Amino acid sequence: MKKIFRDETAITLVALVITIIVLLILAGVTLSMVVGENGIITRALQAKDATEEAERKEREDLTNLDREIDAILGGRSHGSSGDNGSSGLEDNVDDTGKIIAYRIKDNNETLSDSKKTALTDLSGHGNNANLYNVGMTNDKSEIVFDGSSSYGEVNLSSNLSFPLSVEIDVKANTSGNGIIYFDPVSKIALGTYGGQFLCSGVNSGGYNIPSDFYDGNLKHIVLTYSSATNFSLFVNGSQISKASNDGYWSDGGTQIFTIGKRANGYNWNGKISKFRIYGRLLDSSELTSVSNSSNLILDYDLSRDQNDIYYKVNQLNDLTGNNNNTNYCDRLYYNSDNSGIVFDGVNSSAQVNIQNALPSQFSVEFFIRSSTPHNGILFIDRTSQTAFGTYNNLLICSTTLSSKCPAIPADFFDGNLKHVVINYRTATDFDVYVNGTKLTGNSDGYWNDNSTAYLTLGTRVNGPYFNGTLYEFNIYNSLIDESKINSNYNRGKNIYK
Repeated sequence: MKKIFRDETAITLVALVITIIVLLILAGVTLSMVVGENGIITRALQAKDATEEAERKEREDLTNLDREIDAILGGRSHGSSGDNGSSGLEDNVDDTGKIIAYRIKDNNETLSDSKKTALTDLSGHGNNANLYNVGMTNDKSEIVFDGSSSYGEVNLSSNLSFPLSVEIDVKANTSGNGIIYFDPVSKIALGTYGGQFLCSGVNSGGYNIPSDFYDGNLKHIVLTYSSATNFSLFVNGSQISKASNDGYWSDGGTQIFTIGKRANGYNWNGKISKFRIYGRLLDSSELTSVSNSSNLILDYDLSRDQNDIYYKVNQLNDLTGNNNNTNYCDRLYYNSDNSGIVFDGVNSSAQVNIQNALPSQFSVEFFIRSSTPHNGILFIDRTSQTAFGTYNNLLICSTTLSSKCPAIPADFFDGNLKHVVINYRTATDFDVYVNGTKLTGNSDGYWNDNSTAYLTLGTRVNGPYFNGTLYEFNIYNSLIDESKINSNYNRGKNIYK
C-alpha cells in the first residue's frame, strides 16, 4: 500500500498567514473605531467640546441672570458682576505672586445692611433732604435713625406757611427724649420729651404719649397746624389729649429743618417710612389715609424712593487664597454700582488680619478716586514701616524718614481714576508710579504710625482719614516691572470707567 505523507509545515504556514491577515483586519477595524471620523477619540473630543460649550453657555446665562437679579433688587447680590457688568472671568486678572488681592467688585459677600444718603421730594417741589448716618431696613421700606448719630437736613425751596398738615409713618424703638422733625423757621416739630409729645418750637403744651407707642409697630401720625400754637395731634386716627405739663423745643441755634434731631442733639431712635407736608388742613376723613394729594408740599415715601442707597461692607475677602481678610470694616460702604468702597474721610477704615509679615522687597498697588484735596492715609503697616498717604503737597510712603517722597501730581484729586504702584526695596528706598508714570521723589517725609498695630486701610490710629473710593488693593511678594505696571493700568482703565 502506498503511503501518503502530509506536509504539516505548509499547513502551519497557511494558518499563520490567515491568522495574521485576520489580525490585521481586526486591528484596522479597531483603529478605525478609535481614531476614525466616528471613532472613540473623535467622539470623546466632540463630547469634550460640547461640554465646554455648555459650561460656557451656563456661565453666560448665570452672569446674565445675576445682572437681571441685581437690577431688580437694587444691587443686593454681589460678587459675580461688577462695574459695567464685567466679571472676574471676563477681566482675566492674574493673581499670581500676590500676597493680598482685594477687588471690590468681586468681593463675595451678601449685601444686606445699607444706608440712605438722601430723600427725594416726590411732590416735585425740590424739597429734598440730605441724610447722615441713616441706615435702612433689609427690605428698604424704612430709614433707620440710631438715636446717636443719625439725622437729616431738609433743603426747603421756600419757607413753610400756615395752614399746613404733617403726615408721618414711624416706628419708635425705645422710649426716651428725641426729635422726629423740627423746622425752626415755622416752629413746627414733633418729638418726645419727659414722657410727652412736644409739637412746636413755641410754648404750646405737651401731649400724652399712647401706651403702645413704643411697641415697635407702625404708627400713623397726623398733625394739623393752623399756627405753631394752634394744632391737633392724631395717632392711628385717634386724637391725642393735652398733657398737664407745658413744653416746647428750642431751635438749638440754627434755622435748618432737621429730621431725627435738632441742631445740638436729641437724636431720635426709630424708623420712618413716609413723611409728607400739605399746605392745607387735613379733614377728619384723612386722618388714617390721604387719597387727595392737593397742596402737597413735600413727599418722602420710601416705597417709591429707592435712590441713593449704599450697602455696608462687612469684610474684604482676600482673593489670593492666603486668607489675609479684614478683621473688621468700620463705616465702609460700597459705591453706587458696588465696584468700589467709599472712605468718608472722617470715620471709615478697615484692619487687615495679615497672616505673615511682608517680605523684604514687595510692591503695593491700588486703584482709587478722590475729588477732595486732603491729608489722609490710604494704608499703613507698622511691621514693614510702609504706608501711603497725602500730606500737604507730598505723597508719603513710609513710617521712617525718607528723602524719596514725591510731590502730589497736580491732577491727583481731580476725581478721575488713579493707579498707584509703590515698589519697596526698603522702607526708605522705593519708587512711586501714578498712572504708569514714575514720579521723582526728593523730599523728606514720614508718617508716625501712632502705634497702629495692624495693617490698616483708610487711616492710622487717630487719623488722618482717606477721603475717596478704593477699587483694588494688591500686595505682591516681589517688585513688579514697568511693563506689568502699564499693563495693569490699562486693564483698570477699561474696568473702572
